[in-house]
Amino acid sequence: TAGLKKEIKELHAYLLQHGAGANANQMVVIGHSMGGILTSAITRDYRGAAAEIYTRNIQSLAVGSMGEKSITELLENPPLDCVTRAIFVATPHRGSAYADNWIGRFTSHLIEIPKDIVALDPAHYREDLTGLGKSIFDIHEGMDGVQRLKYNNPTLKYNLSRPKLDKVTYHSIIGDRGWPGKLENSSDGIVKYSSSHLDGVASELVVPAWHNAQDNKEAQDEIIRILKLHLRE
Repeated sequence: TAGLKKEIKELHAYLLQHGAGANANQMVVIGHSMGGILTSAITRDYRGAAAEIYTRNIQSLAVGSMGEKSITELLENPPLDCVTRAIFVATPHRGSAYADNWIGRFTSHLIEIPKDIVALDPAHYREDLTGLGKSIFDIHEGMDGVQRLKYNNPTLKYNLSRPKLDKVTYHSIIGDRGWPGKLENSSDGIVKYSSSHLDGVASELVVPAWHNAQDNKEAQDEIIRILKLHLRE
């Protein structure tokens, strides 16, 4: 998440240097699946979270320089001020049961974790975590994204608890594989509607699609509609 935030800042600076002007301050971020969770995180205000998660200041944690920079970027630096709209596509805001079945566990073993991420493993500084911090960063869980997507994972719950930036407008596109039943019980085959749904979004469209909802024509038309709306506003 910190990495995405940093890259968007760099893109923003590049656009300003090349004459984008005020348009550079009106970015739209589109996130599919786990990318939507990252999009959610960078459009929320995490300032003050460090005091809720750690018992010591960030500079005292045994995370190394890379880890310190990442934590500081996410939890202490000001939120992005150049993103004003986010589109979530088949995003498991509350996780997915598939992350905890044999498919998720098998996939976890195939993922090689970057060294700078390993440095952030809370097993290195468990005693520096508050009760909330320990619940968010369960040291018995894997450090890969798949395991962090377990349904109702505390990390995901905490992300949803952080305030959304006022200037950012949210839109949701959700897949429904079309099986009989109520919408609230539907699923795209990987993510349940109850996980993808967010209250307070500017628009929500359910399309007849599985988890690859971005390939659906209705979803693509909706993205185009939102982008055209964004240009007019």
